[in-house]
Amino acid sequence: MVGRPDRQRNLRKRLISEVTTLPENLFAGLNQAIASSAFWRHDNDATNTEMNNVGKRVYVSQTDAAEVLGDAIQSFFKSQSFPITIAVNSVDPSGQKPDAKVKFPIGKGHKLYPDGMVVGAEQDIQDGRFVMYIHLAPVDETFDEKDVNPSIIVAKIARMIRHEIVHTQQFEKRRLNNKTSRLKAKKSYEEEGEIPPDGAPRDQYLSAGIEIDAYAHEFAEELLGSLGKQKALDILRTKFTAKDMETIGISDTLIEYLDEFGDKNFTKKLRSKIYIQMTDMIDRGLYEGKNTRQILHINGKNVAVEIADCNETRRKGLMNRLTLEEDAGMLFIFPDEKTRSFWMKETYLPLSIAYLDKKGAVIDIKKMTPLNLSGVKSTSPAKYALEMNEGWFNKNGIHVGDIIKMNIFKKKRVKLTEAKLRKVIRRLLRETFVSHSNEPLVGDHVVNSNPKCKHYGSEGIVLSIGSLDNDIGKTASYKCTNDGDSWNPGDVLEKTMDQLEKK
Repeated sequence: MVGRPDRQRNLRKRLISEVTTLPENLFAGLNQAIASSAFWRHDNDATNTEMNNVGKRVYVSQTDAAEVLGDAIQSFFKSQSFPITIAVNSVDPSGQKPDAKVKFPIGKGHKLYPDGMVVGAEQDIQDGRFVMYIHLAPVDETFDEKDVNPSIIVAKIARMIRHEIVHTQQFEKRRLNNKTSRLKAKKSYEEEGEIPPDGAPRDQYLSAGIEIDAYAHEFAEELLGSLGKQKALDILRTKFTAKDMETIGISDTLIEYLDEFGDKNFTKKLRSKIYIQMTDMIDRGLYEGKNTRQILHINGKNVAVEIADCNETRRKGLMNRLTLEEDAGMLFIFPDEKTRSFWMKETYLPLSIAYLDKKGAVIDIKKMTPLNLSGVKSTSPAKYALEMNEGWFNKNGIHVGDIIKMNIFKKKRVKLTEAKLRKVIRRLLRETFVSHSNEPLVGDHVVNSNPKCKHYGSEGIVLSIGSLDNDIGKTASYKCTNDGDSWNPGDVLEKTMDQLEKK
């Protein structure tokens, strides 16, 4: 075991400054896919497993619950054209070591009961393709599906998966920078000690730079999702004891990072990376938004609402939002009073909407079903719309005809300073997973690096170079040399040059 001073010097040396962010399409949609699977309602008895082929030469032992969860996550990534194989493995209790700290199966009274059934995940590369192994612990006869809190178990699993997706992006960037294969990119991390060997001390794993980067992302989500913006910031700004953090409900791993690794310089940098991730997630509206907020007094209750009073904020609304606090919502303000209609495109939270006239009188209260593209209309002209968690109005005694006082202030115009402009540019540059480098030429080996393209990850040899109409850009045709969900070796694909990287 490395001594504490040496360990802390090692941690400082290994801490990388890079912060990996993920695109919005890997957040709420993934959570919804896991939630819709309701895998916890399926048989998860360790004695009822089958060996299933979940990908090219990828076999795992699965209960029904593991198979259902794996299929749901795999379908989601396929819909996003993300080249990855999902392998949900059922943990075999008979293979546990006698001195294991946590033993399975999980039942009432177990430390992980009922929302901690997914006990880990890891990223691998096989045949040039990403493979994510997700480990699902079995349950015993005392397990009751009614004890499961879907929002908690879904959030935990999704955060864990995005942690591993951060690793895929680290490998991709290394591959492109070194002009090598994914497997060699991963091996280079292993040679540098960034991916510790099996059986390595816990310190070595936690101090790896790529893990710090991935955990910063996961911790930012954990804090925002469970505590909300202000309390999450308090955790980063204040020195809490391990006992205090445990009482609040902070995960063991985050407590371990902030308490066990007590070196001020290390924790300062880690807190900074978590803060950067939190700010990014808030700016993009994935968690509690950066929109102007106001307190409304409704039926004796203080309600914190985000204000959507321009075309952009009204268009986005609560799309792709992962959480909404109990007494929080969004108030849509329109310049005039007329019949309104809302839909739930890319909105994953179950909501209730109240349409209000110009005096604040409630016209309608209606249910908004996640992802429903049918318009939900007001029965008469409305100037305001207030979205809250589903059932909130009924729970708090708000009915049609009630008056909600609207002491709405006007939002000040914000001057676009150089700093704000740079922030906008940085945000735009994050739209893709990896950045574009030098243009390939005929004969070069290329890879499609655009995650939004259905042929993302396809590789091939450039056959010809063309131009778009009006000479606004270049295209390249390449003959595929690998296989994927949407292409086969020998296929000829044509893409704009900005989607391709030399391999």
